[in-house]
Amino acid sequence: MKRSFEFIASISEVSPLTSDIAIQAGEVDFMMKKRIRGWPIADSVIYATALLTASKVVSGDPHFESLNNVVFLKRSNS
Repeated sequence: MKRSFEFIASISEVSPLTSDIAIQAGEVDFMMKKRIRGWPIADSVIYATALLTASKVVSGDPHFESLNNVVFLKRSNS
């Protein structure tokens, strides 16, 4: 687990929350709450950050499963 975290940290970048991201997050939140039950504001901030930085969200969170710019990680049953 530690090696996985170290690898992810080595290829990731932390983005500050800017006013542009906050505004985009508000817009994303408004749209997503109509489409996805239980969509939290934190997911809006994450998704808005990815959209504005031309990045991808890498997540196993089911809220992100069908969205563009997302690499969805499915849990293995084995």
